[in-house]
Amino acid sequence: MMFELPYQPMSLIRSMLLVLVAFLPLGCAGGSYSRLVRESNVSTLASLRESYAGVANHTSLIPTSGVSGAPARVALHEIGARGDRELLVFVHGVFSDHRMWRFLAGDLVRDYDVLLIDLPGCGESDRIDPDKAPDSTYTPADLTRRLLEALQTYLRARPTPPPAMTVIAHSYGGALVIRAYGDPLIRKDFSDTIARIDRMILFAPLDIAVEKAHPILIELSRLSGVRVWSALQTGLLKERVAAAMLESSFHPHRALREEADAKMKMLTDWSTRRAMQATLNRAVPTKGDRPDWERIDRIVASYAQVDRPALIVWGVHDEVLPVSMGYKLTAQLPQARLITIPDGMHSFPLEQPDVAARIVRAFLTGQAEGVRVPPAEMPTP
Repeated sequence: MMFELPYQPMSLIRSMLLVLVAFLPLGCAGGSYSRLVRESNVSTLASLRESYAGVANHTSLIPTSGVSGAPARVALHEIGARGDRELLVFVHGVFSDHRMWRFLAGDLVRDYDVLLIDLPGCGESDRIDPDKAPDSTYTPADLTRRLLEALQTYLRARPTPPPAMTVIAHSYGGALVIRAYGDPLIRKDFSDTIARIDRMILFAPLDIAVEKAHPILIELSRLSGVRVWSALQTGLLKERVAAAMLESSFHPHRALREEADAKMKMLTDWSTRRAMQATLNRAVPTKGDRPDWERIDRIVASYAQVDRPALIVWGVHDEVLPVSMGYKLTAQLPQARLITIPDGMHSFPLEQPDVAARIVRAFLTGQAEGVRVPPAEMPTP
């Protein structure tokens, strides 16, 4: 059953009316979904998607326990693996899954082995019910441990270790990669796995010291099943998601209908939506409605332990996580450099995978250095 609706018809009618009022301006504008394009109609994306689909894809489900101990299998997708090439490990962010990398992977798989990871609650990984699991489930520490558990199992099962390994992450996934190096207990428990990572490329990684969440993230974290169901029945969900896709694309001709459909599927699937909301609500330490700066400062101080070369890539017009966060992180990660994209927004690697691929290749071959930001004073925990 997709939604559990209690038999409260008047409450349901009131909820539907509220949704109609909230979406009225959008409904009047109309046509947002019809403005989205199919990826097959964008020549660059169609070519990369064909390349991605044309190579072998092997999926493994790796059991994990994380911090909470709640069992969940994490899906690893091995794309075009030969075993003798550098391994690129991709980690997505919130409200996404491994498919966000399909275009970028379609380019890079020609020269590298590719491993795409679905975080718990996303893609083909298991969805733990946050209402029936410990509160530590879906926290950054829990997801980081599960990510490393799955990667550790995968690496130990390989006949030969990869000659080199680079982690490529986006948004919240970047925060997990940073956490893997900064958390002393996690780094100790997975020292063999972390030692194999040679470098990292982080697309708009979340800095845990964010004082205010973007309104769309707040809305997603509080969205009820009734509101989703009501908007779905009226067709307003499709229009709202499509409008958000257009607003978050610097190049509207690359705002994809397939991505809007995937977002709607995530929102209308109860287990996926609840997992996403738990991840959002537990991403940053808080005390009541305010940030827990004491805990946040301890985590930020741990950034100094990230002892790997890191390229941070940020869209100048990112409205979800501002580019100023990129300068701050570059100043706080010891070996980080920054590249800014003038016409980039938050989903830059999905919207412009051809440009992202050139940046990745240049970094992997030692040609992209980026900007070094002077070291920043770190907080004293």
